[in-house]
Amino acid sequence: MITFPEIGPDGPDAADWSDLIANWSGPASLFVDVSVDEVVEHCAASAAYLATPYTRLVTDRDGNWDPVASDEAGQLAARWCAVFAARGQTVISPIVQAVEMVNQSSRLDPLDADFWMHWCAPMLRDCQAVI
Repeated sequence: MITFPEIGPDGPDAADWSDLIANWSGPASLFVDVSVDEVVEHCAASAAYLATPYTRLVTDRDGNWDPVASDEAGQLAARWCAVFAARGQTVISPIVQAVEMVNQSSRLDPLDADFWMHWCAPMLRDCQAVI
């Protein structure tokens, strides 16, 4: 299981990702701070998983979910998927799909980390790279 660093109130750029990067043992290549072209070159003819800090983007300081921020996070992930698609790379972003699923069903808790980790696992497992 991959453990991601805690991200404080200053956002994902303030997180210390060095431990995750140094100890990466996932089934896929891990790309951090690389260009789109580098990912495309490495991943030609395979899918890549676009990881995003969804929970950190859609909760306020008290941990309350913000549906407007959720839509914005989904749109941002979709824009990145489009950037990769325009270069011929298939990128899977569970957030693009999950945001719409949450919008359509009151039975899905957008902040249920266990549920979403389990739901995302097959996609993460089957992709050849994590971005």
